[in-house]
Amino acid sequence: MRHGFNDMTDVLSNIKSALKLTDLQEQMTALSRFYYRVEPSRFEKLDPFGASYKERVLGVYGEISRNSTYDAAVMEKNDALDDVDISTCPFPYRFKDSRSVGEHLMCYGWILRVLDVRNGADTLEYGAGEGQLAMHLARMGCNVHAIDIEPRFLEAIRKQCDAIGIQIQMRTGKFGDGFDGKKFDRVMFFEAFHHCFEHLDALMRIRELLKPEGFISFSGEPIMPDNSPDLEVLPYPWGLRLDGESVRSIAEFGWMELGYSEGYFVELLARAGYSTEVMRCPGAWRADTYIGRPFDTRYPVERNTLIRVYSGDAGWYDSEGTHRWTNGHALFPLPHLGHRKVKVGLSNLGPGRTCVAISCQDRSSERRIASGETTFMTIDLPDQPGNLHIDSDTFQPSVVSQGSSDTRVLGVAVNSIEFLM
Repeated sequence: MRHGFNDMTDVLSNIKSALKLTDLQEQMTALSRFYYRVEPSRFEKLDPFGASYKERVLGVYGEISRNSTYDAAVMEKNDALDDVDISTCPFPYRFKDSRSVGEHLMCYGWILRVLDVRNGADTLEYGAGEGQLAMHLARMGCNVHAIDIEPRFLEAIRKQCDAIGIQIQMRTGKFGDGFDGKKFDRVMFFEAFHHCFEHLDALMRIRELLKPEGFISFSGEPIMPDNSPDLEVLPYPWGLRLDGESVRSIAEFGWMELGYSEGYFVELLARAGYSTEVMRCPGAWRADTYIGRPFDTRYPVERNTLIRVYSGDAGWYDSEGTHRWTNGHALFPLPHLGHRKVKVGLSNLGPGRTCVAISCQDRSSERRIASGETTFMTIDLPDQPGNLHIDSDTFQPSVVSQGSSDTRVLGVAVNSIEFLM
């Protein structure tokens, strides 16, 4: 049970008390027991992908940090590195607590399994920090690259690599930077993407760094399920996390500590042209990994991807391989990649004729489809597409088919979604 404070003076007082505790676990527990209260109404009527919303996030950042501006190259430096020798005792070992160390080792193992790479793979980690994940990949023979905004992190990684005889290509930079046009099999974030304020821009840039079969992975990121009981620390689609630990990092260090609702995060990836899957780790939540696979002309309907929108239920059931059912009113976030048309393959697998409409803003098309019929519907797209709407009549298998136990409300089956220039 958390206690909320409206005044930053009260929050800072509680942070000061928590930091007096010498045991790390007790300190984290104390910081988690309170939060800074921000009224959700400040964000409710704003488009979370719009400029006004971003300005409102920066306003809250200013309230907490007492900084009038945010510059990642300045604010995201880490003064705490002055107090430890991370080349000989890197994170997580300096916790000196087997539970904390064990949890992070579990994370590295799960992430490596999800990455599914072999000797010779080209990988890039953003916000590599003290380098443990990157070093695991280098020791197994991958061609590892790392980018961090803090040069002292990279120097610590270099010292560790020299000590054990491995190589990692490194450079100081920001999210979205690359290595002279090199393409990668995997691009990784581990507890780092939540520092990225211009996240849509970074995702668009990273698309250009991936090989055709490559993907981007996000692990240990504060992505909150829509039914989370902890909405007081993230009472909006995305923005600053308001728990004591996050507020402490913003107030004391000036870091950008963002969090995302799962609906917003998945819609964000879709708008940048990625399909999204999630691999949840049993026993270690921070190892949960979201995978973004870039698509260009065809969305992978056959994969069991997440289709979400920040505003609520997107109206899709899981993929059944050849098709994916809607619930009668489905929303599909459209990529901002300059496509001029979208072509949707549809099947009416219900017992009778159905009316189907697809639309985006003021562009629409309607058709009546006979039972058992497969067809295609195409509409032109506006310059800044939002969501594609797919509306249809519905039926319930358990009602129309004797002996069926399927109680879902089903609309039209979607076989394909293609994008045309």
